[in-house]
Amino acid sequence: MDIYIMILLNVAIFIIGLFFGSFYTLARYRIPKKIDIVRKPSFCPHCNHKLGILEQIPVLSYLIMGGKCLHCKKNIDSKYLFTEIFTGIMFLIIYNVFNLGVVALNLSGFGMVNMISILSILAIPFVYSFMYLTAAIDKDSKGIDKSMLAYGVALTAIITMARYLFELMNNKNNMLYAIIYYGILILITMFQMNKYRKNKEISYIADVMSVVIILIMIFGNAVMIPSVIITFIIFIMIEVITTNNIILKKLENRKKPEIDKKKEEHKLKWKTFTPITPILMTVTGFIYLLYTSFKYLS
Repeated sequence: MDIYIMILLNVAIFIIGLFFGSFYTLARYRIPKKIDIVRKPSFCPHCNHKLGILEQIPVLSYLIMGGKCLHCKKNIDSKYLFTEIFTGIMFLIIYNVFNLGVVALNLSGFGMVNMISILSILAIPFVYSFMYLTAAIDKDSKGIDKSMLAYGVALTAIITMARYLFELMNNKNNMLYAIIYYGILILITMFQMNKYRKNKEISYIADVMSVVIILIMIFGNAVMIPSVIITFIIFIMIEVITTNNIILKKLENRKKPEIDKKKEEHKLKWKTFTPITPILMTVTGFIYLLYTSFKYLS
């Protein structure tokens, strides 16, 4: 009986992941544009046609409609399909790596689980949502959305308090570290506000530092120290390769007419910006999964 329950749970987790992926595609498009992600119904980004229920089924709707809007017949970006499938797969991986099936069976009456295990299950989709949407929006809009930072800070506050309360206040160092990290976040926020008042702009690196601190509060130093180091190495490698390509392109542009040079210069300037959070989130997720796997094996 247990094997059938585990199979059903895996299928259910994958389907839940598909629906989360569908929500992520919506949030990824709307959050940078300041469009309500809860009350406003789903719509086609091309013609604003309100989508019906049958047009919002993850993966199936895309395949049945042939990747096109039924109203305006324009193509739907394939990233929506890939995001849904990718999220479904990631939910399956997380479910199995964290051995959540055993916890789920315990919750169903087959045993006993502690409160930390229950809270860990509840926190996973919210943490993953923060990581994915922060990285995706950064990749799309070349910046870290402030609402995602606010969401991350609120999420860490809930996680920190839950850990403190349900570990029966045995580890008071965690609360002390949390206070220090929040103090750093406040200082970064003040720096950003002052910078915006003076120059009408904010520091991307300061926002990245805020994201790193939020992740440290969620995953801990054991995961985040190697994650930050590896992210920095990958970022430098990408920048070196990109800069080298730009130099070669600029040398080629010397032989082009002046108008073409200006167009090409604009493209090259745009390409020099490498978003950091997509790299950081990918590396952090991978290292945390490895860390958790080795922890269970030991």
